[in-house]
Amino acid sequence: MAANTQRNSTNNTPTVTIVDSTEPRRKYRAMGSCCFCVPEIVGVFAILSMYFFTGIVGAAASFLSLGYSDDGLTKAILSISGSLHTLAAIASALSVGAIKKEKIVLMLRLSIAFWVLTSSVIILNVIILVLDFNSRNASVNECVKSLSDNNVGGYVDLIDNCERVVSAALIGEAIRFFVVGSILLYFAYVIFRFARNMNKEVLPFTGSSAPISGQNTPTYFVYSAQPPTSNNWVPPPTYTVRPTYLPDDLNPDSKNPN
Repeated sequence: MAANTQRNSTNNTPTVTIVDSTEPRRKYRAMGSCCFCVPEIVGVFAILSMYFFTGIVGAAASFLSLGYSDDGLTKAILSISGSLHTLAAIASALSVGAIKKEKIVLMLRLSIAFWVLTSSVIILNVIILVLDFNSRNASVNECVKSLSDNNVGGYVDLIDNCERVVSAALIGEAIRFFVVGSILLYFAYVIFRFARNMNKEVLPFTGSSAPISGQNTPTYFVYSAQPPTSNNWVPPPTYTVRPTYLPDDLNPDSKNPN
């Protein structure tokens, strides 16, 4: 609170007007949760950190594998995979900086970029899965040839066993793709939801250092413009207090000294 000094037009005596100048209550972000139990901001940082490190490792593995492959299609898939992992690592690092500096527009754009990267990764995995199903017969033949060289069982039994093994592997790969794809979509949604709500509340580590509870001590600025003189001096507020006397156990008549 603050006080403004004005002149009374009748007797030219200064009057004091009390105005409210306390900082309004700033409501911190009521953080939700992600991953069922983790606070939202903690979950977002964990997701971004995971994307950063897995992006670096995945990019290195993909680009290093290019030297060990002679197939053109495999090289193309490895190149795309390495590029996506690299972009994910870069986007994660930029997102952490955008959150700490509260750059809302940049974070919104990066959250859209994560949607694009997630969709690209899912499309790439779908292509790989389709290629694996199309090459099922070739995988069965390789399995039979490998076991035949080791003289394991009869030829018919080898075919049946290899078909079961390859089918189980393809089903497992499809299940893994579904689970991983669902998790990636959920992570992209968490990042997008966090970025969309950044401009609604104040983040815990980006708020002002000033008190935010609305309990600032009132300030008495009667003479904020100039020092007081004999003409505009304003005495401090006075209070009329009605005392309440407490009885003295040793003196029953002390309740009212009058």
